[in-house]
Amino acid sequence: NKDTEDFVKWVDVVLVEYKFWGKAVLKGCKRFNKKIIITDHDVVAQQIPARSILHKISLNMELSALKKADQAVCVSQLDEIEFKKLGVDITCIPHGIRLPSVNQSTLNQLIESLVSKTGYDFSKSSVVLFVGSRIKPNIEAIKEIKKMARTILDTPGGSKTVFLVAGDCSDPG
Repeated sequence: NKDTEDFVKWVDVVLVEYKFWGKAVLKGCKRFNKKIIITDHDVVAQQIPARSILHKISLNMELSALKKADQAVCVSQLDEIEFKKLGVDITCIPHGIRLPSVNQSTLNQLIESLVSKTGYDFSKSSVVLFVGSRIKPNIEAIKEIKKMARTILDTPGGSKTVFLVAGDCSDPG
């Protein structure tokens, strides 16, 4: 679309995190000779039943965008292996969070830190955690989470549930 192309013409490099934008952005990048890097955080096709037409469409869309990018990046080594089998020249840059390295001692320290900062003993509660950046879907999600929290807190036993929001998706408080 023309708006996307107009946007692309004044940048040096385009970073795309959502592959469904790939087709529109790639067209503008090609027209204005701009580099494009597409990151695959979640393989959408893996979340759809394998034999469905939607799976085929999603996989083809993802592969097409990744193959046409100047650089394709994923965050999972398993995804890297699968994409390479499917002909995508892709680089894996794993997340900085290494969950296997979080042991019980580290987890206990985190809980103790939360207790000391908030005065609340989280070990006696069910905790709902949402982490997100300040993008419209996350801001909308926070509104829904607040509604859900009010409903749950009004039910018997609901007071044992704690809702935590982290990131720029919500204002402090």
